[in-house]
Amino acid sequence: IFVAGSTDPELHTQLGIYCIDLLQEANQAPAASKGARRRGRMRAQPKQSDTITDPLVLKAVQNKLMNLLRFSEYYNTATLLGRIQGDSMLFDACVVLYSRLGRHKEALDILVHKKQDFEAADLYCAQHSDTAETNLFFDLLNFYMDSRVENASEIPENAFQLMNTRGAELDPLKVLDILPDDIPLELIESFLRSSSQNLLSEKRTKMIEANLCRMERILIKSRLHHAHSSKVVIDRSVLCSVCKKPLGESVFAAYPNGILVHFKCIEDEHTCPVTGRNFEQFPVDLQ
Repeated sequence: IFVAGSTDPELHTQLGIYCIDLLQEANQAPAASKGARRRGRMRAQPKQSDTITDPLVLKAVQNKLMNLLRFSEYYNTATLLGRIQGDSMLFDACVVLYSRLGRHKEALDILVHKKQDFEAADLYCAQHSDTAETNLFFDLLNFYMDSRVENASEIPENAFQLMNTRGAELDPLKVLDILPDDIPLELIESFLRSSSQNLLSEKRTKMIEANLCRMERILIKSRLHHAHSSKVVIDRSVLCSVCKKPLGESVFAAYPNGILVHFKCIEDEHTCPVTGRNFEQFPVDLQ
């Protein structure tokens, strides 16, 4: 599919289903074999021709599936997710599909509670924070600080590590709200320091932006006043730039670049008849 450059959604979805089926059949085969032995069924079972048992081949199929999920934009996400949802052997695929659907909390739940891959969970938050509707690092902290944490001694080390390394990404007020009341300040000193510095930095940045906007407004007003205060002196020697006749006492128009024309000679009020410049698209610099 990738080599041929196919963009057919059905083909991409079918490839995903095929890879998933191969992996699920291979994962179920050992369990079925063990169950048969426990029941005393030692007769050889007919081997399905499409069941793969070679670990290298299975790894290649898994890699192909993950490449499809990560890089293809054409498969039906809901269809593939419904095919593998809850399959413990395909958690990585589930995470990718959940991320495609914007269901980040469910992806984090797999990484934290099922795979217990906390480094991957942190990386997931960093990769998807820009597009997520919620603060993923705070969501991750909530997973660590579940309802069973009632006092400071029960806070997991992962929570402290997250606060200390991602303090700039977390709202200190929200974090303090979910922490136990008896937590010693020295345990979260690093977090409080980094988050407060980040808040001060954001405040300074907003103040600078506000001052720049204020200066820009003043500059624009000054330029506008200069443009409005400019004047044109008409005498007998001033000619229309279009018909080359004296403007005299006729109604005339002045373009921003100083070109003067009879009002009746105007073809386009936004376009200079001499230079062809469209002042609506390319406004004149009022400096």
